[in-house]
Amino acid sequence: MSFERTLKALNQMVKDGIVADYVIGGAVGALFYTEPFHTDDLDIFVGFPDPQPVILTLDPIYKYLKAKGYRVEDEHIIVEGMPVQILPIYSALVAEATKKAIKKTVGSETVRVMRAEHLLALMASLSRPKDKARIPLVLSQAKIDKKFLKDVLSRHGLLEKWKKIVK
Repeated sequence: MSFERTLKALNQMVKDGIVADYVIGGAVGALFYTEPFHTDDLDIFVGFPDPQPVILTLDPIYKYLKAKGYRVEDEHIIVEGMPVQILPIYSALVAEATKKAIKKTVGSETVRVMRAEHLLALMASLSRPKDKARIPLVLSQAKIDKKFLKDVLSRHGLLEKWKKIVK
């Protein structure tokens, strides 16, 4: 498995116009800011080329990737040996995180990754046990713009939920 080759395949998807863009989120997104920890997959959030489809379906993405020789396994598509979960931009928070993503380099590939503050807000919004466990890790290891984080949490109605999680 090669993370760089996986990213290259995903970047090619953008170049070929299958998606307008993508951003890395989830645990792999957090790994850009913290020491390594175990995760099972790569979560990417995708935006579609204009005009956006009336009915949102990931079928064109899966068809494209399967034609490249990648296989579907449960909710993942295995790209260069790495399980990738493809998710549409489904909320205002994810849309903002995609728009304000930062560029990171992995080998020769440039990728867009959610800012740590958006990752934290997304973790708070989902509030799964694994997200609650990762929040202290990201807070302690990433350089967080606390003013920006509070602004993101406030604008997306997550401030009270955040306060309960981090107390």
